[in-house]
Amino acid sequence: MTEFIALPLATTSADWSEDFEILGEDNEPIVLTDVIEIIFQVYNEDEVLELEATLTGGDIVLVDGDTKFRVEFSRDDIATVLVPFRKVKTFDIGCTIEDETGFIQQPFLGTWPIYNGRVR
Repeated sequence: MTEFIALPLATTSADWSEDFEILGEDNEPIVLTDVIEIIFQVYNEDEVLELEATLTGGDIVLVDGDTKFRVEFSRDDIATVLVPFRKVKTFDIGCTIEDETGFIQQPFLGTWPIYNGRVR
């Protein structure tokens, strides 16, 4: 089941990290040890890929006994999406998870506002 989420804001002046938990039909956290790939992508209003994090690329790590995953972007990565200068921009986000059988699910999609933090 895909859920729509609205991420808390990020700024161009700080690194960003967020933990995500996927719940099963029984409302219990799914253990992610059988997952071979997690992809988290950020798109602009023209549907151009701006940022991407993957489990195999090391930008996503499993945490909390492998029941959550953490996505991280540096402030430099985040700053690139606000070029040319803008005060704020809201991006579309999406995430897919693939298990060792090749089954792919999309646990969530949503929006993510990024503000110009002005401090560099």
